Amino acid sequence: MAQWENQRKNVDAIESEWKDKLQSLERSHEKALASWHKKYNSAKHTAANYKRYADDKEAHMLREYDRLKSEYNASLTKIEMRMKEALEKRSREMKNTTAGIEKRHELGHDKENRNNC
Repeated sequence: MAQWENQRKNVDAIESEWKDKLQSLERSHEKALASWHKKYNSAKHTAANYKRYADDKEAHMLREYDRLKSEYNASLTKIEMRMKEALEKRSREMKNTTAGIEKRHELGHDKENRNNC
């Protein structure tokens, strides 16, 4: 009987040891799982932040492109108007100069015709 009692105590001790090891492994597994879950959530949060940053940057770039395009078109329109005004002014000056030359030429012919008569 004493032998059975010693054997039972040994089995109980081994069983207790295995239960402790199992609980230790379960706690270790839970800690590792919690750590990986935390890292996953952190990575997920970082990815969401990066996506939001990229979307904001793209929207900013599109707004900036539209602003530059609008300013370019406005500047181009101003330049075209200035060039048109300068061309019209130059054209008027040329017409006035031409008209003056023609008038002087006609007056010169009239003097010649009067002198010949």
